Formats: sequence, C-alpha cells, structure tokens
Amino acid sequence: IFVGPLGHSASLDHVSLEFPSLTADIPGTYTLQLSAGFPGTTGGATDLVTVSVYDFTGITHPSGIFAASPNIAFGADASGPAFSGFSSPGIANASGNHIGFTQPANADRTQFQLELVSTSGQKIMEGFTIFNNLGAAMTAPRSDGFSVLMRQNSINTIASYFAGAMAGYDLAAAVAGGPSTNIAYVPGLFGTATFSADVTLQDIRYTGIPQITLTPGNGTLNGSVTLQNLELDFWVTGEVFAINYSETATLTTSSATVSLDGTVTLNNAVFSTSTSNVNTSLSNVTLQPGGVITSFASLFTSSITPMIESAMSTTISGVFPSLMDDYLNTMPSEWDLLLTAGIDGALDFEPEAIVFTSGAFRIDMAAGAHAYSVAPGAPNYSRTFTTPTTPPTLGNTAPNGGAYDFAVAVSTDALNQAGAAMLETGLMNLHYSGQLDIMGTPLDMNAGNMIFLFPGIGFEKFDPAAIVYMNVKPTAPPVAKLGSPNGDLGQILVSDLEVELVVEVSPGVEVPVMTLGINGEVGLNLLIDLTAPTVEMVAGTTVGSAYAISTMPGVDAGPITLGLGQLLGMIVPGMMSAIGPIPIPDLTGVGVGTNLVELIQQGDHAVLYTN
Repeated sequence: IFVGPLGHSASLDHVSLEFPSLTADIPGTYTLQLSAGFPGTTGGATDLVTVSVYDFTGITHPSGIFAASPNIAFGADASGPAFSGFSSPGIANASGNHIGFTQPANADRTQFQLELVSTSGQKIMEGFTIFNNLGAAMTAPRSDGFSVLMRQNSINTIASYFAGAMAGYDLAAAVAGGPSTNIAYVPGLFGTATFSADVTLQDIRYTGIPQITLTPGNGTLNGSVTLQNLELDFWVTGEVFAINYSETATLTTSSATVSLDGTVTLNNAVFSTSTSNVNTSLSNVTLQPGGVITSFASLFTSSITPMIESAMSTTISGVFPSLMDDYLNTMPSEWDLLLTAGIDGALDFEPEAIVFTSGAFRIDMAAGAHAYSVAPGAPNYSRTFTTPTTPPTLGNTAPNGGAYDFAVAVSTDALNQAGAAMLETGLMNLHYSGQLDIMGTPLDMNAGNMIFLFPGIGFEKFDPAAIVYMNVKPTAPPVAKLGSPNGDLGQILVSDLEVELVVEVSPGVEVPVMTLGINGEVGLNLLIDLTAPTVEMVAGTTVGSAYAISTMPGVDAGPITLGLGQLLGMIVPGMMSAIGPIPIPDLTGVGVGTNLVELIQQGDHAVLYTN
C-alpha cells in the first residue's frame, strides 16, 4: 500500500531491500504498508508507516520603512511545522520564526534564502526576493485599497474546490493504527467477562466525493462535511464467557455528517482558521460481524458509535482549518499589470481584515504597487495615497437592483500607487508622431501642419514636410479621483506634464521648438472584457491648460498656450492605450465570474459586480 497527497508523483524504490526509499515531490502525508517475511516460517508482519513531508506554509510579505538613505530595514514572519527551527543565511538577525534584515537603499532587489532545520537535521531551503521601490515613501499604516466580497454562489464554488481537496485526504491514515479501545464489558461470574470487546480501527472507506457546504453567518463560517456509504473496519479482541476471541468487524453507515463552526483570524497578513461546535452524526448504522460478536451486535454497535462519532469530529475539525487556511493564504498577493511596453509593474494586495456576514464574506486588503524595473533615467516617484472617506456598501443587490455573486472594489489608493509605479517603468514617456485628431479631422504631424495649428512659435523655420515628434515626460505622479462632474467613472489629475515639440531635420537629428508644461483633468473610464478577461483604461473628458517652459529665441508663446492645453486630450489616450488591456486576476482562486452585472463609482471606490 502506498498512498500520498492529491496530485503527487512520488516514487517508492528498493522495496525488496532492508531500507526502502521514498522520494516525495510535494508536501503532504504519505502512508506506506511495509511487509516483512520471516525466513523458515510461514508467518510474517506488516506495519503502516506515515511519512510527513513539509514545506514552508507561509512567509508574510516583508514589510519595512522605505527611505532614500542609508539602509532599509525589513521584518518578516515565516511559518512551518512545529518541530522546525528557522535560520536565514546571510541575513543579519533571526529569532524564532521572525527574521529581520537590512539592505542598502540603492539596491533594487535582493535575494535571500530561508532554511528550515528539523530535529533530525534535515534541511529544506526556500528562496525569496525583496523588491525595493527605490526612493519611495510608504505610509504607515497602509489604508484599504481593495475589497472582495463573495456571496453564496461563489462560496458554493469554493466548497466544491474543498470537496475535491478532501477527496484526496487519507482519513484512514489520520485515525487508524491507534491503540485499542475497550468499548464493551459485561461482567460475569468470579471476575470473568460474559462479553468484552477491545477494538482497533484498521481502515475507513467511503464512496464518491465528500459533500461540503459553507454558509457564512454573522462572524462565523458554518460548515458541514458529508461522507456517503462510510465503512469502518475494526480488529476486535476480548473475552466471551471467559474465553479469548479475536475477529474482524465492519461498521457501515449510509452517511456520516460532520457539522462545525469556523472562525478566521488575521495576523501579519496570514489567515488562521479555528473550529468549534464540531458534531458528527451517523445514519443507518449496521454491523457486519464475524462470529462471536454476532450475539452482541446491538451492544457492540451502540458502544462503538459514540467512539466513531468522536473520532470523525476530531479528524474533520483538524482537516477543515487546513483546507480553509491553504485556500485563503494562497489567494493572489499581487496583480501583474503585464504592461505591453515589456516593463512589468504590479498592484500588491495585503489582507487586513476578513468579515463574515449572513450569506457572504468579505476580505479587505491594503493597496500597494511596485515597478519590477525602473527605466533608465526615470525619476523615482513617491507613492501617492489618499484616505477613503466613503467605503463601498456591498449589499444583497447592486445599487441599480441587479443580483450578483462576486464583487471587487478598488479605491483611489490602489490607482494612485499603480500610477506612480507605472511612471517608474518609463511607460508613460512617449516619443510620438503620426497624426493628431483635430476636432475629428486627422492631421499628419509635420512642420507645415504645425504652422497652421500653432503659428508663430518657429515651425515656419523648417521644411514643411519635416516630421514633428512630441516627447512626453511626466514629472509628477498623476492623482486619481473616483467620481467626475462630467459623468466619467473618475478623473486623473495631471500636474506638470512636460511636452517637448521637436522637428526631425535629418534622420536621428531632432531640433526642439518648444517645451510646455500641461496641467489638467482627464476622465477615467474602464473597458472590461470578462470573456478574456481584461480591463482597459479609456480616457474620457479632458480639460487642460499649458504654459511655456522653453521656446526658440524671440518667440512669445503667450498667445497660443490656451490652444496648446488641448494637447492633453491627444496625449493621455495614447498613454492609456500603451498600458492596457490588463489581464484580470482570478481573485477567488477558483474561477472569476464572467457575467458583468454592474460597474459603478461608489464613494472613493470603483465597484465591479459579477455573476
């Protein structure tokens, strides 16, 4: 017999030798039955061996104070099996399961390894990388940026996911092989027993996939696990009328249902589930005895049933929290924006609270963002935070009455931090030519057309056919605000957007004509394709004003700066098209909805409702 965790590809080698070897490939419990024959006899022996293979069960997102100099101090918590000890080679200090270390402020990323050492000396190592947002000033404490709410239909999908995971769990390994338990003793004459029974559980079987229900209540998660056609094999020894006997017995039930209440707490962004009020009930219990206990079947059954119910309650109450914790703690921790320019940035999620209400549960997460790579010459921008003043109300229906199963709310905090991270990638630095859309009429960007659009600033000094480029460089992060007086979903406030107009006088040679600073407001709307699924930012209403930073000698730019403010509506859509479409992550871990119910602006949040 060789049983391992669901999905394993472990191998058992050298089974005919004195020291067989197990090569495990995933963490979990592996159960082996070893058999030994005795030379010269017809007898032998078997024994069950359980091998537990551990991995790190979690490393919290390292947190620290980001500063320009001289060093950045980080702290993190690591968790693993109780017997383990942790060390952190190359890191300055470590105590217990907590690690602390520093790195120079100018290091963009540093790789570390954690080492887990068991009492036997076995070592498991796992690496992780710290990305330092160069020069960024992070607020403390961080404020909520994302909220995810799952209602009963979404939760039913999670329950199905749990059922599949539990189907691979070896219940027999959890409860079998323990010491024998006396369940019945009927005294006889002269200190002998009319009947006694000591039982040892040997195996557990059931048919099909476990049926699991999860129902959120006010502050708790109520659950049940039902196993169909549960069979339990026992080895029974004892006395009957002072004569020793031993035989096997099988207890059969049509179903076994374990009900429980679960509570989930959050500490250092790690979820931990506990259970209470665990009860097991067996339906239609029948006994298939061997010989002796047939005469005592009713007594045997009534005596062993409470023991089985207690054992099942204990086993499932240990399995359920691990399923819940594995699910919650492996939910996505970042949203890779997969920028089409090839320089990645990401939104970061760090859970701060989980709340159970009647028929739903909600997870609130802090907003963060980082750029994987900073473009050469790109300035380091401080993260921009706002404080949500109107948290979203996620009720039984969407605001306009539609029913939904899953909702996600994104605050301005997340948008602002994402914007700052995108600027570091250099993605918003544009070197643009082609055509300008002037009141619905496309015009080629050449010196001749620029004379017509912007007379008197110097384009007349060049060949009318010469190509004109706009070099766009943000000098400060944009600030996002949800809600707009123009009916857009939100606004992006642009400050000191630097635009340089240049003429290409020969291949690779560009002469600047004017450099402008532009301030303005750009409408923010989202184009969502849930069949992909992707989200794309689309510019809405734009209002801008311009001022001259530099001009050609002898040029007075004052009379035309009002018209140049209209460039904002030409530039920002190009920036947004370079960013999207962005793949939508599966925030449930088991499949994101594909039917859009509603997308609205609510307070400082944009809320997406789906089925």
